[in-house]
Amino acid sequence: MAKSAETNLIDFLKENPGWYASATLQRMPFKNRNGSLAAPRTLVRRLQENAEGDQAILEVKHEGQTTYYRIKETHRKKQQVVQQLPNGAVRVSYI
Repeated sequence: MAKSAETNLIDFLKENPGWYASATLQRMPFKNRNGSLAAPRTLVRRLQENAEGDQAILEVKHEGQTTYYRIKETHRKKQQVVQQLPNGAVRVSYI
């Protein structure tokens, strides 16, 4: 099943930690469930919704006229690293 533009946007931010200007995110081709491209204004609205309130998953910073967003540390995707140890055991860690 196709994902919404909001879900695709949040997934992008989870997989690519760092600050992104609102204008940069608006220019990215996030598709809606029906396959059409999401309108830039819709993406901004979704960013603002996910950055407000107690359940916010985005951090926001303002520099001059530019607004930057990034996913909060607790919501970032963690990468699983599996190491084979010399004694045959396996060590699993997350970074």
